[in-house]
Amino acid sequence: RILGYEPGEVAASFENFMARVHPDDVAHVKEVHEHAFSYLNNLKYECRLVSGPDVVKYIYSELVIKRDTGGNITALTGIIRDMTESQEAKLKLRESENKY
Repeated sequence: RILGYEPGEVAASFENFMARVHPDDVAHVKEVHEHAFSYLNNLKYECRLVSGPDVVKYIYSELVIKRDTGGNITALTGIIRDMTESQEAKLKLRESENKY
């Protein structure tokens, strides 16, 4: 539901995830995934998602990449955590500090 879809509404896929990534974060998210798929076995990052009209969420994502003995990706598992409330609180605190 973090992505703005109801369970079963769409298939879980990288394409459906990327369709929700904030336009300003798309290049960064693609870059970190491409690097991880080529060289790493896990990945952690933050970005913004657009999950509906005028709804922007801040997320933290962790991904574990499983590979066969040849180094080919066999499975991806991970989590997406909604960090919107804490991120907005940080932004408000910064704004308040800058005023005084």
